[in-house]
Amino acid sequence: PQAKLSSANGEGLTIAGQNPKFNSFYVDGALNNDVFGLANSGTNGGQTSTPPLSIDAIDQFQVVISPYDASLGNFTGGGINAITKSGTNTTKGSLYYYFRNQDLAGKTPNGEKVDATKFAEFQNKTYGFSVGGPIVKNKIFYFINAESQRDLRPQPFDVTNSYTGATKTVAQIQTLKDFLKSKGNYDPGTYLDNPETINADRISTKIDWNISEKQKLSVSYRYTKADRYNTNTSSNVAVQFGNNGWIQPNKTHSLSAELKSIIGKNASNKFLFTYSNVADDRSPIGDPYPRIVIYDGLATSGSQGLIIGSDPSSNVNILTQKNWSIIDVVKLNVGKHALSFGGEWEYNDVKNAFIQRVFGEYRYSTVADFYNNLSPLYYRTAYSLIDNINNDATAAAAQFKIGKGAGFINDDIRVNDKLSINLGVRADYYKWLSVPYSDPYANNVAIPKYATLYDMQGAKSGLAPKVPLSISPRVGFTYKIPEENIVIRGGVGLFTGRIPLVWPGGVFNNNGLFIGGYTTTNSTVLANIKFRQDPFNQWRASEVGLGVTKGGLNLIAEKFRNPRVFRTSLAVDKKLGDGWSTTVEGLFSKNI
Repeated sequence: PQAKLSSANGEGLTIAGQNPKFNSFYVDGALNNDVFGLANSGTNGGQTSTPPLSIDAIDQFQVVISPYDASLGNFTGGGINAITKSGTNTTKGSLYYYFRNQDLAGKTPNGEKVDATKFAEFQNKTYGFSVGGPIVKNKIFYFINAESQRDLRPQPFDVTNSYTGATKTVAQIQTLKDFLKSKGNYDPGTYLDNPETINADRISTKIDWNISEKQKLSVSYRYTKADRYNTNTSSNVAVQFGNNGWIQPNKTHSLSAELKSIIGKNASNKFLFTYSNVADDRSPIGDPYPRIVIYDGLATSGSQGLIIGSDPSSNVNILTQKNWSIIDVVKLNVGKHALSFGGEWEYNDVKNAFIQRVFGEYRYSTVADFYNNLSPLYYRTAYSLIDNINNDATAAAAQFKIGKGAGFINDDIRVNDKLSINLGVRADYYKWLSVPYSDPYANNVAIPKYATLYDMQGAKSGLAPKVPLSISPRVGFTYKIPEENIVIRGGVGLFTGRIPLVWPGGVFNNNGLFIGGYTTTNSTVLANIKFRQDPFNQWRASEVGLGVTKGGLNLIAEKFRNPRVFRTSLAVDKKLGDGWSTTVEGLFSKNI
């Protein structure tokens, strides 16, 4: 009941009622969040609909929602840590193959068994192996997992009997395809079956070294390469040509190195270094081409009719994320006190180039209007204002770095055999290490006008926010009643989380200086616009009589606070005997 997939958040995992992007996901302590925050799953590579590592490589999961241990932080939803398997003194492994298709799936859940139909043909295949064992017995161990995923989902379409537009015969659509090929040697792709495919390969490795009786080193490395071909499904109101889809490739490297040391009789230390390098390079399927929407007798709004050309959000779209972190925790046992204190440091280096409709978008009423090169009903484009590069190499990208530090102290007090109390406090600090470009026009002309309507909270162009220190005190307890087989536990505390960097990151590219563009349905302006098939030579505002010289402007408050929640919980666990137990738990969260 505390976690569910949320359709409102693109089937992301909502924990304790929070947005899925406010969860934190780690593998062997290494950050595997999509820190930028585009994937609904919240994990690296999530836009490809693939997991970041194989389930066969995982030894255990740790899931925390309201941990009153102050060493745990960076989330206001839930914290998830997947711990990968290690080798042992015995060499052992596994070889596996999973297969699923329409014959192994249930019928469509339409509520009427008599009318239920099978899914359309599809194939899901996953195969791999794991092996682990000793390199030096009792001393050094290894573990390796390798896995491949191959999914295919055909999307057959009967245009003649399904499509309700005017151009509905195979011969008519072939004439349109022939016209596109003769006009600009462009192939829009198929429309009768645009299969969606996922190809992914994952590797997970780990070395454990017992250096001595007092020191143990674990180093793990993971690599994922995934490609998803997102093809749009045709419908009764839209014929989607295959090259209107996009390719979503992802490469993720992730490294963890953990050194555990025993210091004397009552102390221990854990040092953890992690690194992740993530690249998402979304691109159109097929050759670059302007987007064309022909309404074809249907409503002249939205994406209806015949849809041709490159996906508008894939023209310029690349994201790279590099993340480093260092965590050190010292634990001391002094009488009834189990003290832990330490700190963590995190560094994020992000680059995101994203400009929609660089190749242009034209909308026409009929196929004849397009054949005769009449002016469109609608035109939209965008472009870099600082260079003439219409691809991922443009300088009109958000490039910024953020540092994060945290310190904590925690005391787990064993009051007696029945009662233990946890006291902790944590301090989190975020620092923007990059400064956005400043636009004098925005600060001198535009923002004073905005300020007459809105409280700008100190926001202005070129301002990086000053995030204040966030203090999070926590108190928890566990009380045992052995004679009743009952445990009562609970607590109260504050939790500070991270924010998806795509939101504040807009101040680094949507700054009025980098990206320009316009949308027009004005017939006077459109009279100057004819179809340009060269995707890299679209209509600039100055060519059609528009004086647009600025792009969109994103601003952020001068004192911006990261997400923070107050959370309290109370639970009762009771063992009933014969292996049965029950838990009743209440959890309350309030966003601050």
